[in-house]
Amino acid sequence: QMRGRVGAHISVKFPIKNGQIYDFDVALAMMKLFWEKIIGRNLVSPGVMVSIPTSSTQVSESITTKLFYSLGAKEVYTIS
Repeated sequence: QMRGRVGAHISVKFPIKNGQIYDFDVALAMMKLFWEKIIGRNLVSPGVMVSIPTSSTQVSESITTKLFYSLGAKEVYTIS
């Protein structure tokens, strides 16, 4: 939806598609923005519960878990 609506100097990225992470670094940067808006910069790191599509592989689940630990989550629980 954004392609064609932004200038040529702006690159549109889709790091997460259909519940799968395709670009870890861009997904991490995007999730950091959401994380800081929701959690703020608290000293206490929360536990996170993440829903993963049932069609996901073990590698995909591991990458998702790694993403949330990288954000500073104390514990990450996955639901599939």
